[in-house]
Amino acid sequence: MSDPIEFIKTIHKEGVKYLLIGRQAMIAYGIPVATIDYDLYIDGETENTKRFLEIAEEFDFFPSRPLEKMKEHFMFKLENDITIDVFRCKKIINQEGEIISFEEIYKNRRTPKDEKTGVEINLPSIDDLIKLKKTDRYKDSVDVQFLEKFKEMQKEGKI
Repeated sequence: MSDPIEFIKTIHKEGVKYLLIGRQAMIAYGIPVATIDYDLYIDGETENTKRFLEIAEEFDFFPSRPLEKMKEHFMFKLENDITIDVFRCKKIINQEGEIISFEEIYKNRRTPKDEKTGVEINLPSIDDLIKLKKTDRYKDSVDVQFLEKFKEMQKEGKI
């Protein structure tokens, strides 16, 4: 069985430019939501993508399309006994028309360290995660509400 946490730890240690996004990022911030899937947003530069795929192969994850076809699509999947959605585009435009560039949100990233395990994971800032969640999916609109409340509680010093 492929371990997504060990995979993420390894890409982090190896210097791959990535961000954990989606509900797993919310969980990493301590927001009580449920999910079993993983979503990653990676720098789509060729060398970064190649290194990412080399590490994926070490974990028996296989891309849903070959590297040479990835430029034609904004996302692909790493597949095995689980699936990881991988976004690799320079920019995303959310439902409100905001342009979100990988470069910008990577620069704003947070890298919390789990005190028990020492694991570090790159996360988008709360504001950038909110931007990424502004889609036409109902689940994402609920997540935006959770994130806004979390942000408010942080500001009030309750978290």
